Amino acid sequence: LHTAYRRQRQMCIRDSIFAGTTSGIVTLNTHNQQGAVQDATGAINSDALLLLSGGASGSFELHNSDLNTVREIAASTNGGISFRNSAALEVGSVNGTTGVTTIGDDVTLCASSITIAAGIAVTTGTIRLHATTGGVSQTGGGMTGSALGITAVADVTATSTTNNVDTFSASSSDGAVSFADSDGFSVGTVSDSDCFSEVIGVTTTCLLYTSDAANDMQC
Repeated sequence: LHTAYRRQRQMCIRDSIFAGTTSGIVTLNTHNQQGAVQDATGAINSDALLLLSGGASGSFELHNSDLNTVREIAASTNGGISFRNSAALEVGSVNGTTGVTTIGDDVTLCASSITIAAGIAVTTGTIRLHATTGGVSQTGGGMTGSALGITAVADVTATSTTNNVDTFSASSSDGAVSFADSDGFSVGTVSDSDCFSEVIGVTTTCLLYTSDAANDMQC
């Protein structure tokens, strides 16, 4: 277990934080102070990463480095989250915190592939997911927010009927897109942010989308 925090000013990761990629946990807790940033030379290497903040400026800008290697992430913050990972990433449970939750702030996750095993909740914020070489899958937990944008190389499968967003946009360069929402959605545009490029509409080789469990379309 490796915990890093600073009670005053902004936390800055300029070098490596290593907690072991088999069972180690890195916890970044900014308490009620400013958030955390990461230089290009910084690296987080661990089995799991937990992000916590309570202050209004408690955001995590961990997207400037391509050296992060984390298997699982969970978060509860009062600010936005942007995290870039060089390996496959799972949204799960870490030390009693399940999923990723912000108070109306955006969440951007970029990794080789992404699995949503626990929910992502951003209320009025936007969720952005970018799989650089693989796909995005959902095995548990809904994604709720104002908008959801997904870009991937392989299949995008986000078919939990607990998903609830107003705007959906996705692109898969070599796979299918499957999406379900609890009460309907609009296909629109999700703007670029950090490691996520703007995506307009739905672009794929095959499409399946549903507004509820009983209403679906498939090519």
